Amino acid sequence: MLRDVFSKSPEINVLPETAFYSRIWAARKYMGHLGRDISRKKLVWHLLNDCVDSKFQEFQRKKKSLECELIKLESFDHISVFNAVLNTLSSDNHKFVVEKTPQHIFFIKELSIWYPDAKFIYIVRNPVDVISSYIGRADFSKNHKKIAVEWSEGNRIASLCMNTLGDRIINVKYEDIIESPSSSIKKIFQFIGADFEEAYLNVGNNSSFSQKGVNGIAKLRRNFLLTDKQLSQVEYIVSEVASRYQYVGNGKKMACVTAHYYAYIRIMKLVCLLGIRPLGSMVGLGIKQRYEKSMRGHSENGNNK
Repeated sequence: MLRDVFSKSPEINVLPETAFYSRIWAARKYMGHLGRDISRKKLVWHLLNDCVDSKFQEFQRKKKSLECELIKLESFDHISVFNAVLNTLSSDNHKFVVEKTPQHIFFIKELSIWYPDAKFIYIVRNPVDVISSYIGRADFSKNHKKIAVEWSEGNRIASLCMNTLGDRIINVKYEDIIESPSSSIKKIFQFIGADFEEAYLNVGNNSSFSQKGVNGIAKLRRNFLLTDKQLSQVEYIVSEVASRYQYVGNGKKMACVTAHYYAYIRIMKLVCLLGIRPLGSMVGLGIKQRYEKSMRGHSENGNNK
């Protein structure tokens, strides 16, 4: 959505989603120490074949040049590799570079340290709309409850960053952009220091801003692809965080459900790391069962109303 508007500005170069931190930085233990030749080759292969959005044709054309630049790196570390990606995909005649991978919210601490002058645009959207959007995709594979937990955790981290990053981060609601595009997007342009023109809002019929509304920008449309039971489960999980944005209720039990889920994930990671599968699996399974039991109980209560 914002990509289409940013692309209208001669000052801004919008890159494809690189997924660098979620697929490369997060997998650094698996890939091994980058001082080893085999680890570097493994990283380069994943970077060229498993990271940047394959639909982005410009990246397909620049794959070879990126591979050559990576080979020539004197200091082969993660920040140098990511800089090489940004340099390859961006052009010199733009003042600003925008990278928009949503999962990078989970690595915002590293990003803020690696790029001390970077600014962060934190856009929050109704979780039901987010999940409906996922379900509507042909390549959808995630469980709706998993997306709900990710939404809660991502927005919890972003809320904390509003305090720690100060004037380096801005929070905008997706719904405000749809309902008041001119004022909301102008606010974002002012935040990053770019000039804004009303003409940037004329993004055409193919944009996710979509087709019916002032300047080609549609009113908010919700795609109701969730069943009543799924909707109840989602609202139960996200309610504590979502209530801060007036999306759902007061979220009395959400923290407990999320804690159970993440405790299970962390224990299973520890199991793989330390090789203590029998004991770790039993403890993790117990936490997972409590999480699922709490979800079943909530669904049954919802069905009885």
